[in-house]
Amino acid sequence: MAIATELKKTLTDTTPLYAVAGAGDLVVEKLRELPERFRVEVTTDPKVLRERLQTLPDRTQTFAKSQVDKAKELYEDLAARGEKLVKRVDRQESTKRAKAAVSTTESKAKATTTAARRGAANAKSQAKSAATAAAKAADAAADAVEQAAGKVGDSGSKPTADTKA
Repeated sequence: MAIATELKKTLTDTTPLYAVAGAGDLVVEKLRELPERFRVEVTTDPKVLRERLQTLPDRTQTFAKSQVDKAKELYEDLAARGEKLVKRVDRQESTKRAKAAVSTTESKAKATTTAARRGAANAKSQAKSAATAAAKAADAAADAVEQAAGKVGDSGSKPTADTKA
């Protein structure tokens, strides 16, 4: 039962969806800032470049350690950001119209399925009735043929030259 519970939780948890939506929103925001940031941070001064290269290993290690701590916080922030985005999109008129169209289509599909099932059941019933009626008619015809043959045989008459085929 624990596996089913975990699976249900995994399938119904919206946090990853919100995190992805939030990440996309954050990327767009950061891309808008990039030209200005690039202009400010780029330097061609050899002294500054040398200093940056010498401190690079220490800065990289410090940066990596700090990022591990920030990862969870970022994930939660992205999820919150994504939730806001999804809710904003959900409130839009076009989304409401699309939801209504889906609901209408779903209702029509259910009605069509029900009608098809009823039609199939009706056709099956009518086919059974027709088969039963045909069987009764065939039995009645067979009985009539037997009776007629019996009468012909009882009359003692022989076929004449006119009736021979």
